[in-house]
Amino acid sequence: SARLLLCLSAFMNVCLCLGMTSSGFCCLLGARSMARALRQEGPGVQVDSSVVHLIVIPNYKEDLAMLALTLRSLAEAHGSEYFHVVLAMEAREGIEADNKANQLLKEFSQHFARLTATSHPFGLRQKHLDGSSDSEVPGKASNLKWAVHEEHARLQDLGMDTNNVVLTVADADVLFHPRYFSEITQEFSELRRSGGFEHCWTLWQAPQLPFRNYYAAPACSRVWAYVASVYEFGGVAGLSYGGEHIVF
Repeated sequence: SARLLLCLSAFMNVCLCLGMTSSGFCCLLGARSMARALRQEGPGVQVDSSVVHLIVIPNYKEDLAMLALTLRSLAEAHGSEYFHVVLAMEAREGIEADNKANQLLKEFSQHFARLTATSHPFGLRQKHLDGSSDSEVPGKASNLKWAVHEEHARLQDLGMDTNNVVLTVADADVLFHPRYFSEITQEFSELRRSGGFEHCWTLWQAPQLPFRNYYAAPACSRVWAYVASVYEFGGVAGLSYGGEHIVF
């Protein structure tokens, strides 16, 4: 009936308002905790070199300057000298992809343990467990699958224990906080010392704050940027207080 529909709509609106209010409150608490942690940070950060960060950046027809800024933010991170960074290029982009990869490798290789590039072939076949196969759908997922498979083989050739590797998938336009990877390293090491295999399947998701091209975006996108940031930052901060957050 109409009354039931109105009551249900009102109930859902109340839940939405309460959820956004709690996210906003947790966002303020998280910002205060983060500011306190940054003030207490010493001049040097201890990095566990036994933890290897494998960072894969799938990209297709992305701007060279934007990719350079992304790599620069990684180079400024604590412990970047232990990072293994992969530029996952697409072969269907042509010679431009090779030129961009070569230029970025030349400029940033000295900042990381390894900086490599892969080229995802076009026209592959996707094999299924039942023995059938289909034409692979080109896109970020298939490019990422190829790059991770290639880099996993390289790490094994180098004699690395892949149980000590933390895989990070980064968009081409991501700017990381300098302490992000050192915090992940610390939590990963604590899980590893506790025994078991929890460190092998734990997922970490940083709050996504879409402000990189904020002033170039339409007005409606700017409004949503604030709403999404409150949800993301508040959701992650709420984990410390027993809350839950969807990992995207």
